[in-house]
Formats: sequence, C-alpha cells, structure tokens
Amino acid sequence: MATDTITTELTQIIHVLTNCSTICRSVITSPELNIAQDHDLPEISKLTRMVNDCAASCDIAVLLIERKSNIIIDFLELCEELTMECAWECSKYGFEVCRQTAEACEQVAKACLPFIIHKKSV
Repeated sequence: MATDTITTELTQIIHVLTNCSTICRSVITSPELNIAQDHDLPEISKLTRMVNDCAASCDIAVLLIERKSNIIIDFLELCEELTMECAWECSKYGFEVCRQTAEACEQVAKACLPFIIHKKSV
C-alpha cells in the first residue's frame, strides 16, 4: 500500500472484517448447528468449512492491513469473494446465527468493494 497510515476507510474495513470473523466463529459453537451436526448432515460440514475459511481470510486481511502489506488490494478481492460465497452458503439455512453471519459477510463485501475499485482505478 502506498500510505504509511491506516485511513478511516481502512479502519472501518478492519472493523467489519473483525466482526465477520467473530460472527463466523460463533456459527461453529452455536447450539443450533451442534444439533444439526449430531445428525451428521454433509451440508453442515460444508457450512463449517466455509465459515472457518471466511473467518480465517478476514483475520489475515486485518493483519495485512495492519502491516501495510503490498498485497492487501489483491487479498481484499479474494476476501470479498469468499465472504460473498459464505453469505450465500449461510443463507441456505434457517438458523438465526446463519442469518447474522450472512449479514456480516455482506457487510465485508460492501465495505471492501468500493475501496478495491477505487485503489485499482488510481
């Protein structure tokens, strides 16, 4: 990244990334999901992998922003795509925690996309 300081826009992105990571991790420990896992449904395993990947990508994005990495724009693109995929996967389930996760994932995309587009156009 070209600047040595974290802008207000990046601070907001860090906030939504951190929120998304926290909420994604809450899916794994939610009582709703634990009941579904007891039935050994393959789609629940897919959901668990997806929210874990989403949380991890958000965590890495925060670290890259804080380190002022040169690859942050490219990584945010990947993170934005993954959060939208996670939101779509979560929207398939009727669990409240999945609805909250989908919303948090969509917030990441809404925060990152304008930033990515702006940085790529400069």
